[in-house]
Order: sequence, then structure tokens, then C-alpha cells
Amino acid sequence: MRKLILLLFLFLIVTGLQAADVVVITRPQAAVIQKPAKKQQVSPGNFEVILGTALHAPIDTAIFRKAAIEGASTLGYQVSLGSAPNTLNLSIRSALYSLDMRICFWTDEYWYEYIGSDNLGADPSKNRIIYKYNSWLKNLEKRILQNYLSMQPLKQIQATATKPVKKKQMAPGNFEVITSESIPRPINMARFSRAATTAALTMFQVLPSDNSSVIRLRLERRNFFVEFNICFWNDGYWYEYVDSSNLDADPVNNKIHRNYFRWIEKLDKRIEKNYFKL
Repeated sequence: MRKLILLLFLFLIVTGLQAADVVVITRPQAAVIQKPAKKQQVSPGNFEVILGTALHAPIDTAIFRKAAIEGASTLGYQVSLGSAPNTLNLSIRSALYSLDMRICFWTDEYWYEYIGSDNLGADPSKNRIIYKYNSWLKNLEKRILQNYLSMQPLKQIQATATKPVKKKQMAPGNFEVITSESIPRPINMARFSRAATTAALTMFQVLPSDNSSVIRLRLERRNFFVEFNICFWNDGYWYEYVDSSNLDADPVNNKIHRNYFRWIEKLDKRIEKNYFKL
């Protein structure tokens, strides 16, 4: 009897569906997130838009957002989500001045946009603002990079790596290429990348690089500058001199200011320490 009732019930459902109009249910399409548009500057190339240089594409926007929020908050900025996706509004207030700015980011680049300020001498038409503004941005970028690297899975770091070719030295064995044996081979390249970048940030400015197996560094002071690269692969790593001023560099005679070797030695020790911590 129960089987008969069940069969009758199923028959009524089927015939009812056949008689009814067919209704097609579709899922609403998710909104397409677009790359933020850069602010139109009063004067092209002024401080209103400054490109970030520490991270290279591809950038994980979810990790970047977390890294930027944490980094800016640590430095005392009030942070809120921007009206456009992949933007963050930053503001800071003190008794002497105020500053409003925005961080915009996408998979291929990120940048800092000036919004407004009080008592910072800002004049976009003449590209003038208090000299500390650039220092604040460098400090913020440093915090973002540190956080990004610590949050990024190691397997994602080596996304654009190609094996570097050693520089041809003017004199064999000179300071232009300094090879380190501090870390045993084979080197875990993703781990080394994080260890080296984190160590370098404590001493140098990290410049953009097209190859994630080459970390470009610069140290600049009032009376000198030096640029060099950290090049690495699974079979070793080395430091390559690029350029300098007022360091008496003479590659032919293997002469350069003694501080250059001290910087390399100090950096190498920090890289080794960081590498074995990870």
C-alpha cells in the first residue's frame, strides 16, 4: 500500500512538472574587479603618484592588502578600505600636521597616491612637499615588503626566476664578483630569496628586478652611493658590484673602499642567520 502511494505521488510530481512552464535559474554574475585607475596629477611626474619598487609582478593582491594594512597600522596610520577595490585609504593626524593618502595595488604594480595634507608645504603644481614625505613612503614600503615576504608561501616566491649569468670581471678574482660559501648546496631558492631580501632591507634600498633570482640593492648617503646585486641559484650565490661614486672603485686594480667588503660581510651573515631560521 505504501509503495502504491509513493508511486502515485511521484507520478503527480512528474506530470505536474511537465505541465508547468520550465523556469531556468541562473546565478548572478560576480562583479568584475578592475585595476584601480591612477590619479590624474596636477603636474605630470610629481609626488601625487609614486610607484612602489620593492615588489615585482606577479603580486598576490590578497597578501599585499594584509601586508599593507598591518604595515601602515604599525606606523600609526588610520587605515580603511578605499571606495574602489584594491585601494586602501591612509590618514595620520598630529597637533602639527595631517596627511591623507591612498595605496593602490594590482597584480602587476602598486603605487602611493597623495590626497591632501595640512602644514606639509604641499604644492602639486610645483612638485613641492616636505622632504620627510619621501622618507615616510620609504619606511611604509619597507614595512609592507617585510610583511608581504613573511606572509607569502615559500613556493610562490620564485615565480619569475631564471639562472643569473656571472658578470665578466675586468680582472679575474676582483671585487666585482664575490662568491659566498656560507650556505650549503643545494640552496632552497625560495627560502634564500626571503632570507636575503629581509636581511637586505635592514641595510639597503631594494630596487625593482625583472629576475627574482637577482636582488638589486642600493646604499646612498650624502657623499656616496653604491649599487650591487645578490645573484643566486640552487648551486650557489654571489654578490655582483654594479656602480658607485666616491668609493675609489678601480676594478682593473681590484681596489675599492674597505667599507664595501664590510657591508658585504655583514649582509652575508644576516642572510645566513635568516636562512636557517626559516
